[in-house]
Amino acid sequence: MSIIFESIFLSKTNWKESSKKEDKNKVQKNKNNEPKENIRVGYWIGVLEREIILVLGLLGQYGAIGFVLTAKSLARFKQLEEQEFAEKYLIGTLLSAFIAFCCLYLCSRYK
Repeated sequence: MSIIFESIFLSKTNWKESSKKEDKNKVQKNKNNEPKENIRVGYWIGVLEREIILVLGLLGQYGAIGFVLTAKSLARFKQLEEQEFAEKYLIGTLLSAFIAFCCLYLCSRYK
């Protein structure tokens, strides 16, 4: 359900399209100078983040949600020094949490 909300929001903006263009322009090479498959780890981190927030919310463990967001921030601590990355990261994290809370509200409302 959270993926549906994300796709609707991102379809209204050009963030997803611009990141795809950047990914195509950044072809990474391995040691043998061959193209390396570009894995979108950030996408899966966001999906897991929303699902973990949803599950913790359904279980009533609201305090543990802070640990999920803290762990994500600690993993990207050095990259947060760049202003452009920090802004995109903050928008993504807040949007992700908002989507998870909206799904949590819908799940708890329509049990």
